[in-house]
Amino acid sequence: MNLIEQLGGYEAAKAEGEKWGFDDFLNNQLLEYRRQNNIFEIGDYVVKTNPKIKHAHVRVVISTSPSGGAVLDYQGFPYKFPCVRHATDAEIKAGRRL
Repeated sequence: MNLIEQLGGYEAAKAEGEKWGFDDFLNNQLLEYRRQNNIFEIGDYVVKTNPKIKHAHVRVVISTSPSGGAVLDYQGFPYKFPCVRHATDAEIKAGRRL
C-alpha cells in the first residue's frame, strides 16, 4: 500500500499536506499519483501528445477545466490542449518532449 492510499486517497493526502506542510517526499508521491492517473494541477509541467509535432515544448498548467483538461499559456493567450500528458523529469530538464 502506498502513501496516498494510506492517507485515504489523493484528496485526503493533499489535505494532509496542506494541514501539516508539504515535504519533498509527499510532493513527489502526489506528483507521481497525478502522472499515473492523468490529473493536472496548476504548476504541473505537461507536453502535447500529438505525434505530428516533433518537438513540443514543455508547458506549465496555468488553470484547469472542470472536464480535467489543462489550459496552458501558449504564445501569450490561453489555449486548451485536449491531448496533453505530464512531462517526465528528463523532458522538464530538456525543455521539450523527448
